[in-house]
Order: sequence, then structure tokens, then C-alpha cells
Amino acid sequence: MIEPKPRTGNLLVLPGGSKGAALQTVSEYLALLAQAEVLEISLKAMKCKLELMAPDVEAAVVRAGGEVALGGKVLRVIRTVYASVPAGREAEAFDQLRAFGWGDLIKETVNASSLSARYRKALADRLLMGALPDVLQINEKQSLSVRQGT
Repeated sequence: MIEPKPRTGNLLVLPGGSKGAALQTVSEYLALLAQAEVLEISLKAMKCKLELMAPDVEAAVVRAGGEVALGGKVLRVIRTVYASVPAGREAEAFDQLRAFGWGDLIKETVNASSLSARYRKALADRLLMGALPDVLQINEKQSLSVRQGT
């Protein structure tokens, strides 16, 4: 392990190094620090612009059939559906879930992840056909997925 020499003023001089070399190192460090600050500001601006553009891009991808390949990337809109039991309506929801044949989901409460998964599967299998218990709260979220094209 290298033991540093005693400080000279506010500058630490390492063994075998000169005060000039230490100043050069400090100067390089400060330049990199300033460059990092500029890059962080640029990155924040880019992220804001991406957030503003995302809804328009999602809409364009949906209009194009849900997936677009461009420039070696594939953009896809991912639709996620969540189902839950609204607070204060548990008893009513439990009765409807039992009548619908989903009573196995009921413990002391209904796990929202399990309920959402069951709901998504029923949607995919086209089993719901309007018979969904009306007390459930359904939320949909769309997001844009970008991956490398093949």
C-alpha cells in the first residue's frame, strides 16, 4: 500500500510525484467533474423530451398494429391490465367473485396480483364476454418497449 506524504498546503503529494503532477491530476479531475455535470443536465433534458414524446409514439405504434421495427430497434406497445377490489366493497366483491367461479382467490382478502393475472388470462381466452363482476376496479396501463431488432 502506498503511504501518502504529508500534505503540502491543501495539496496531497504522492510518493514519487511532484507538486506539478498532483496539480495536473487535480486539474483533470475538475475538468471531468464539469463535463459530468454538463452530461447530467443533457441527460435530464433528453429524459424530459422522451417523456413528452412517449404518448405520441405509443399512439403511432398502436396505429401501426402494435409493433414497429425501425433502425435496428423494435418498438412495441405493452398493455397491462390490473384488477382489484375497491376498499369498502370487499363483501360485495367476494360474493360476486364466488358467483363468477373465482372464489378460490378469496382468502382473508383477495391478492390483487392473483386477481389481475386471472382477469388477464380470462381476457386472453375470451372468457369474460361482459360477465365480469361489476364491483371490480379495472385499470389499464400502456407502456412503450424498445428492444434490439433481429
